[in-house]
Amino acid sequence: MNILTIIFYQPLVNVLFLLAYFVPGHSLSWAIVVLTVLIRLALLPSSLKTLEHQRRIQLLQPKIDEIKKKHAEDKNALNKATIELYNAEKVSPFASCLPLFVQLVILIALNSVMRHGLDPAKLTETLALLYSFVPQLSSYHASFFGYDLAKPEPIVLPILVGLISYIQVKQSMKLQPQSNKPDSELSNEERITKSMTKNMQYLFPVIFAISLRQQPAALAFYWGLSGLLTIAQQAWYFKYKGETLPKSVKTKSGVEVSVRQVIK
Repeated sequence: MNILTIIFYQPLVNVLFLLAYFVPGHSLSWAIVVLTVLIRLALLPSSLKTLEHQRRIQLLQPKIDEIKKKHAEDKNALNKATIELYNAEKVSPFASCLPLFVQLVILIALNSVMRHGLDPAKLTETLALLYSFVPQLSSYHASFFGYDLAKPEPIVLPILVGLISYIQVKQSMKLQPQSNKPDSELSNEERITKSMTKNMQYLFPVIFAISLRQQPAALAFYWGLSGLLTIAQQAWYFKYKGETLPKSVKTKSGVEVSVRQVIK
């Protein structure tokens, strides 16, 4: 047994079977539902912190545009000034990396669990990985409203997950830094970046949906449910925090000033 199995695969198998023991009918599909909710709750603090970092970076975009304009011919000075701005404002453009990395690790481990742990032919091997305190099930099932989550489902679930991913990406773009410069003033590099970002809104969900066609349906099931919870979380955040950079704000004296002036 390798170290990755001990750290990631085995604990996830045990959690799934422990949850399946307590849910009605010993259903691994409902255990996946509970597991997904637990994972989202565990990631909630870091996810909200990431959203707040993205919002703060968005608020800094007018200042970043000024830095780009000032150091348009000197990339070293541009990078230095941008980093100094981030440090001064105590924000990091890489703050979202940790939650994404954690989700990626979980996804990889979950993929292994779905491909091997739910296979009835490998039940003996799977049960051998259970900890002593986890009750062993004599039987279980992984069906969910007629779908066997242990097998690939190449049409319905991938399409649904693709749509959910598109909504999630589209929603996430609301907190991406938005430049105030018109397209005519954008550099070639900025135009390419803007075009790639726009195209990825459509390409990523399609590529992701296609990749799920050959995977166990449980993986698409988990990702779709996780995506719905993420959309709900971001919708809540946007409702109470504001989804885009306001054009102007009012000071305590009631004078309306631009956000650019406030950031300065």
